Amino acid sequence: MLFDVAAEVTSNTRLSSDYNVLALAAPEIARVARPGQFVMVKSSPGLDPLLRRPFSIFEILLAADGTPAGISLLNKRVGVGTDQIYGARHGSVIRCLGPLGQPFVPVEPPGAAWMVAGGVGLAPFATLAAALARRGTPMTLFYGGRSAKDLYYQ
Repeated sequence: MLFDVAAEVTSNTRLSSDYNVLALAAPEIARVARPGQFVMVKSSPGLDPLLRRPFSIFEILLAADGTPAGISLLNKRVGVGTDQIYGARHGSVIRCLGPLGQPFVPVEPPGAAWMVAGGVGLAPFATLAAALARRGTPMTLFYGGRSAKDLYYQ
């Protein structure tokens, strides 16, 4: 099932001068999203940028009662759209279309999962790691970047 939602920004955690994690209230997407899926994001209501951009779903955010309440996006500021996402304020609205893409198929124990990611390419592995942990599947993450400043979730 696909949703096009006006997702309210619930928090914007800045990790550095270039990286942030944006939390969005999007319960419709959060309820049906699976590890490895993404959303197409329209970072502003205007024409710049004109097109939506793909962002892997970083986390499924849960309400206090454990129900899916939203998603988060791991962002690196590199252009107009990612700069707008970096500067998004609490309460502002970001359009999200999703979930899209083929989800990962988590490995069942006793098999082990090896995940390889670099920089913001880490984003889809957070939901996969959560699914693997629920199954009790052993996992190893190989995580790299251009420099140490690109590595946030060691």
